[in-house]
Amino acid sequence: MDRIKKKCIGAVLTAFGLGMLIARFIPLWGMIAAIVIAVAGLYLLMDRDC
Repeated sequence: MDRIKKKCIGAVLTAFGLGMLIARFIPLWGMIAAIVIAVAGLYLLMDRDC
């Protein structure tokens, strides 16, 4: 995957995860899913291997 596409996906995942954290749709599983999505997005944004 090229670097620009990876950064775009990471930004979208981070924004979605943080949005879910703010909204808190489902009390427990929603929080866990939001944290996992946000961390995955941040990992893709901060990945320097490419």
